[in-house]
Amino acid sequence: MRDENTGEEIRCPFCGSVDECSHLLAVIDRTFNDCPGGYASDRYHEFRTVIENTFAELLTSGEPKKPSWTDPEITQLWHYALEEWSLGDEEVSVDPYALNRLIVELLSEAGAVKYAGPIDDDWGVPGFASAITLLHAANPQSVFEAALSNLTVRLAG
Repeated sequence: MRDENTGEEIRCPFCGSVDECSHLLAVIDRTFNDCPGGYASDRYHEFRTVIENTFAELLTSGEPKKPSWTDPEITQLWHYALEEWSLGDEEVSVDPYALNRLIVELLSEAGAVKYAGPIDDDWGVPGFASAITLLHAANPQSVFEAALSNLTVRLAG
């Protein structure tokens, strides 16, 4: 991947590699709401699953009480789910763009280093440009686990 402004290859802030290295936590495609690269690629869905399960419990409990979340992204996700959900639905819908913003925030708070510049990538669908967020971490697994744990705490209120 290259910096869109400078044309220079993006280097890992930990080892200096321009290739995919063990520090690559996530390549998040915000356009297609996907994580096609990095440690998080196989586990990215876990954030959505935790949120959907929490929301499903609230929505199917009869009269859903108004949660006391102060987190704006979680509140936005909740309102979207509430609007999209109907009695008898088995699945909960979440706003994928708000979800991506929340995931990037959680990973950053857990210690991920986000590439600050614009990214010219080749991760997306051929012929389409994607908005990419690139995150590295000294220990991607521990950062991912901390972010997932923080999500659980935030959802608990």
